[in-house]
Amino acid sequence: MDGGETMKKIRLLIPLFIGLVAVTAYLAFARSSEEPVNVEEVNEANEDVGYFPGCDDGEKVIPLGDGFLGGEAYLQNGDEEIYLNSETDSSAITVKEAKEILKSRQAESDNQ
Repeated sequence: MDGGETMKKIRLLIPLFIGLVAVTAYLAFARSSEEPVNVEEVNEANEDVGYFPGCDDGEKVIPLGDGFLGGEAYLQNGDEEIYLNSETDSSAITVKEAKEILKSRQAESDNQ
């Protein structure tokens, strides 16, 4: 093997080595720039999620079969669109009442 062939191989390996170093440095930098996760905050956030996340207990929802509809919406009933407004609909109940209904349904299904 002469010196010319060795130099060719080295020249081919240099870009590969530079690329490997660049990728490794990028991955290390990406990991270090992430904010550390506060486990207590994550647990608190998970506890708050349940039925109607982000809704006050006094807000109104409309019971629809297996679920509830909040706010304003259009429902499709065959070819007819039905406009629903949870604040003015006479069948609307509060989020607090809806939570109690869902909790009792969950308890019933857990007992079966």
